[in-house]
Amino acid sequence: MNNKIKNYIKSDSFMYVFFGIYMMILLINNTSLFLSNDILLVCMKIIRYICYIVFGIRIIIDWKNGSNITLTIILLTILSILIFLVAHNKNVFLLLIFLISLRKLDFDKLIKITFNIFIFIFLITISLSLMGIIPDWIFYRGSIVRHSLGFVYATDAIGIYLSIIIMYFYIRKSKATYIELMILETINIFLYKFTDGRLSFILVSIILGIMLLSKFKFVKKLYNYFMNKKVFKILCCTLPIILFLMFNFITLLYTNNNSFAIRVNELLSNRLKYTSEAYKEYGVTLFGEQIEWNGWGGHGYIDTDEMESFNYNYVDSSYARVMLDYGIVFCSIVLLGYTFTLTHNYDKNKWLIFSLLFICIWSFVEQHLVNIGRNIFVISLLPLIEIGNIKLLSYTSIKNKIRGRKNEKISS
Repeated sequence: MNNKIKNYIKSDSFMYVFFGIYMMILLINNTSLFLSNDILLVCMKIIRYICYIVFGIRIIIDWKNGSNITLTIILLTILSILIFLVAHNKNVFLLLIFLISLRKLDFDKLIKITFNIFIFIFLITISLSLMGIIPDWIFYRGSIVRHSLGFVYATDAIGIYLSIIIMYFYIRKSKATYIELMILETINIFLYKFTDGRLSFILVSIILGIMLLSKFKFVKKLYNYFMNKKVFKILCCTLPIILFLMFNFITLLYTNNNSFAIRVNELLSNRLKYTSEAYKEYGVTLFGEQIEWNGWGGHGYIDTDEMESFNYNYVDSSYARVMLDYGIVFCSIVLLGYTFTLTHNYDKNKWLIFSLLFICIWSFVEQHLVNIGRNIFVISLLPLIEIGNIKLLSYTSIKNKIRGRKNEKISS
């Protein structure tokens, strides 16, 4: 019996279970029920840290079974520790543990598990919210009423739906039926009416439109024509860097009162304004800075005693947020990581390429470029940690060295 339990703990099935639990917790963290219930908040935190312990144990087991310690892992570990010491932010370290523990698992299976969990939690949350069982927090954009539908903010509800659609795009590919696409777009319109989440609504419509067009032969021929063009390949693979430069350049223009940037800022709901203010106040550092972000999520419903002193300063765009939170070094690694992944998969997996491109475009206005709780495609960066194998740090090599030293002592 004990051997069966030990073998199960060492098995991939055990990791898939805890992976699913962890993704479930991350999504529940975005619900109004979670933020308004202190007991649930503590329970979710405990479960989350149990998952981290399991991930850590899995890393050790994989190492003993032959997984290599690489130069990339060592450098990223050192970087995550520096970010923690300087910015008091442990997110990069926890993300690294999570990713390394998944290195032997099947990528597509992880996407499918996340997809099923997100659909289940998403539908349950919205249904309970519409029935009045869990809070539906209401926010206002001028005269427009925005419903959170059981999540912490209106943008979260339709943003999570966008995340589901990107996973659906990758899983179903061109196999989606017309009825499926019609139902999904109907849900998209329903969510837009309730949340007024404009960019997520537009992106969902575009993704579903691409899935519809992919069913026609002439579109496939057109796609193959463009994909074979070197210029198009360079554009796709460098999109993360292009978007990073574009967002920060427009922010710089806004800081200097450029009329075009001011109009863009209005279109992006003051995102350039708050980014510009954050840059002025905190600057850009190598390893990030500890910043208390105040957003609209839960505002007026939690911490009501602090409403008078509330100062909104939330930076949404990943192309500024990653740099502010974690520093320019980690931001550069993330951008190069996405560029490498896009380049490596360009001729191999067009559905992954487009999924990552959608993520990059979405990240222009949302902070999900390295947010595993909203962007599961962060795991596509996993091949990066295999670069620079260090044989001297393998379990077998260290074990043999220890044995050799013991034998030397005995013989002496």
